[in-house]
Amino acid sequence: MAVCIRCFAVYLAGFFLSLAMFKYRVIRLWSLPVYLLFISPALADFFLEKILHYHSLTFLRVFTGLLAGIALFHLLLVSIATIKIDGNNIERITSIEDTVS
Repeated sequence: MAVCIRCFAVYLAGFFLSLAMFKYRVIRLWSLPVYLLFISPALADFFLEKILHYHSLTFLRVFTGLLAGIALFHLLLVSIATIKIDGNNIERITSIEDTVS
């Protein structure tokens, strides 16, 4: 594996989230506390490993990676879905209905 297990879980969550979002066309931005809630366990585990020099459990790395992957890729996919490229002009779509049609 070219990356650590936590990074692999982030990419895995992103892959399955991408499939689900394109299938069900659910494109809705979450609030900032929701994104922070999903990302903070991975950040806490990572920094505690570095500060306390302990080795985290594989299950914990996978779980925190999946949570972080869901949040990061959801934000990325929502950002991509709300960009409208028209020729040389790039603009942000303000209405979600424009992206679903």
